[in-house]
Amino acid sequence: MKPIRLTRHAQEQCQERGAAEEEVRIAIRHGTKETAKQGRELCRYNVSVHPPPPNPLPQGEGGYAK
Repeated sequence: MKPIRLTRHAQEQCQERGAAEEEVRIAIRHGTKETAKQGRELCRYNVSVHPPPPNPLPQGEGGYAK
């Protein structure tokens, strides 16, 4: 398989959106393909996002962390 090279714009979009470049490569390799504007191809790959763990700090009055 050919290596996937990301443009500078794509790298900047990864940073702005909090995505790792490897996640983008996985989406391109394994995601579903759709036709996009101007004859381009859109790749989608849904992942599970887990909520952050609960706050480990003890709770004070009014439910606020001490």
